[in-house]
Amino acid sequence: MKKNIFFLVALAVLSAALTACKTDLLESVTAQEEMSTTMFSIGETIITEEPAPAGLETRTVFSTPSGTSYPVLWTANEGANVYYIGKNFSGEATYSVAPSSDGKTAKLKGKNLSLDGKKSILFYLVSPSSAVTSSFGLSVSERKIGIELPPAQTPGAQSPDEKAQLLGAGTALYETPPAKVEFTPKHLTAYIKLTLTNAYYLEPIKSVTLTAEKPLSGAGYVDLAAMTLSPAVSDYSYSVTAVTDGKADIWFACFPAQIEGTTLKIRVTGEKHSMTREITVPSGKNLTAGKIASLDVNMHQSKIVKAVDLGLSVKWADVNIFASAPEEVGEYFQWGYPGPVEEFSWSTYAWCKGSNSTLTRYVTNGAYGTVDNITTMRTGDDAATAWLLGKWRTPTQKEAQELLDNCSVEEVTQNGVAGYKVTGKTGNSIFLPKSGMMMGTSKNLPNYAEFWVRDLTRYEFCYQGTALYFNGSNHGIVAPNRCNGLPVRAVDGSDDIYVEAITLDKKEMTLRVGETGKFTATVSPSNATIPNVEWYSGTASVATVDYLGNVTALAPGTSDIRASDYTGNIRVWGTVKVIE
Repeated sequence: MKKNIFFLVALAVLSAALTACKTDLLESVTAQEEMSTTMFSIGETIITEEPAPAGLETRTVFSTPSGTSYPVLWTANEGANVYYIGKNFSGEATYSVAPSSDGKTAKLKGKNLSLDGKKSILFYLVSPSSAVTSSFGLSVSERKIGIELPPAQTPGAQSPDEKAQLLGAGTALYETPPAKVEFTPKHLTAYIKLTLTNAYYLEPIKSVTLTAEKPLSGAGYVDLAAMTLSPAVSDYSYSVTAVTDGKADIWFACFPAQIEGTTLKIRVTGEKHSMTREITVPSGKNLTAGKIASLDVNMHQSKIVKAVDLGLSVKWADVNIFASAPEEVGEYFQWGYPGPVEEFSWSTYAWCKGSNSTLTRYVTNGAYGTVDNITTMRTGDDAATAWLLGKWRTPTQKEAQELLDNCSVEEVTQNGVAGYKVTGKTGNSIFLPKSGMMMGTSKNLPNYAEFWVRDLTRYEFCYQGTALYFNGSNHGIVAPNRCNGLPVRAVDGSDDIYVEAITLDKKEMTLRVGETGKFTATVSPSNATIPNVEWYSGTASVATVDYLGNVTALAPGTSDIRASDYTGNIRVWGTVKVIE
């Protein structure tokens, strides 16, 4: 009996690179050479950011904005389903792929299909076969194939996950089984190329999840007649996740959808931190089958944090540093050091030599290190400024006390997280999650919501920092060890008033050895946001000066005494002459 043997030729699918093919996959079927053979010739496919030009409909290429093309070729681990439909019959078969040496074409090897005596035949192809879940009773009037668009995808370096890239093709009607069938597959899925900027604090990035207002993945179906892809009536997902190894561009394959003007949520999960950013999808950035929607998203936290007006002298941030929601604690920092650490102890603290008696910065008592009389965080040491940039900074003690004195505090649970709701006279509020305090590698004081303040307040014990705390009905200012870990809730410093001038009550003084004196500094304007004055002796062997301007004469000679603001930009000098 005459048999029609179906083999598929020249099939293209999206993949990051051509996988080496085994010899047996490329073997010709010599045992059947004498039989009447029907061949499937499947053209290559194309995908670009613009509609494919005439004559190039069959090239599978991802194009970048710079114009560089990345060919995406067939690999041996892919498969395709072929469907045939007639007036009173239908059938399907799944084939494995045997790519050619250049990956541009392939033979599909599998079950032979017999079409003896069949007439009026339509042929369809769907790839990859791994995405197919069911056929809905194929017939001339019902031509739908159930698929599963993976909600979790593993994209390549410059292309989406090949298992999530759905290709489809159909033919014209054949009255009798043809000797050769020509297919020209097209992409049924839409694609997103996501480029993240300023995500360095999240690296290495482990996964990125997109959540939209329209279905993106999950259960769907291919309408073979229209050759379109749609979500099913249920079991679809509004999210899609790409598991990544920190690639610059992160690719997603999605259901086609109109998403311009809607909200897209981007959740980036790193090895240690996670961050969520919501954007409004720009005009023209829709999910169209066979096209790429390129999105550039700035993940810097300054794009996420919002300033809340509580009716105080400054506005407070709505989230902690490295938190994307008020309920998240974010990162823990040591006082006056913006770098995250794994262990919170003196051995890891940047401003000491292993103990609280060997401090190297922010020292107002010589018993604890080399005195520099710096009493408020330098801008470069402020975690809020370092990570949020621009206007944001750690609050001063005066601002922390202002919050306590002028806001109501209520212990609440918000979205399942325990913490404190602080409400200002404006009616606006911020939520402060219970964070505890990191000591070593352990979290202590779990019922506390505690946050660093930028000033030293216990000058005689300068190894202690300053913190704002909430514990039940108790709220106030405390002084934890600087090496411990606390989160930071920033304030908006856009309206900060800076010191413009410093004047001394005297230009010089004369002291005998062992005597003491004092310089008094006045800052202008008097309402400067951070009026701290820092004192420095040019010749400490002759005379020393403390954090209040008190001078002690040590040996005959002359020393210049400098007073400056916390930025170091505004300075004034006085002179001390020491005699026997």
